[in-house]
Amino acid sequence: MINVCFVLYDISVLGGAEKIAIAVANEVAKSCNVSIVSLHGKSACSVYSFDPTIKISYANLPHDRLRSQALQIKKYLKDYFAKNNIDVAILEGNYTGFLSSLVRYHTKAKLVFVDHGSFMSQYHDRQVRIMRRIASF
Repeated sequence: MINVCFVLYDISVLGGAEKIAIAVANEVAKSCNVSIVSLHGKSACSVYSFDPTIKISYANLPHDRLRSQALQIKKYLKDYFAKNNIDVAILEGNYTGFLSSLVRYHTKAKLVFVDHGSFMSQYHDRQVRIMRRIASF
């Protein structure tokens, strides 16, 4: 079974992109092993509901400039992807390009990029495309 990881900025807040990403993660969990990494926050927002098979991890990085956290993020994701045998990593948010440059050469995981605008405005179309990309690996 494919191991998929959604890397989100902070699931302790109620955000539109996070809500959609979690909905997609719940759908993907029906056919894949799914985990979610929240780079910030200590617990998920109580509004979110997760498929019981989804593994949630918190990097608990301090809220600071993202670039100043580069080495912490790279080490955390590299270790997490290796430990959990992640095949596909879905990077959400404005920082996807930045994160991909950190982890691209340090992991075997295929990277899928999702930006806020398309994720929120075209949920069903985006969900289908993400699931097709995951299935193609």
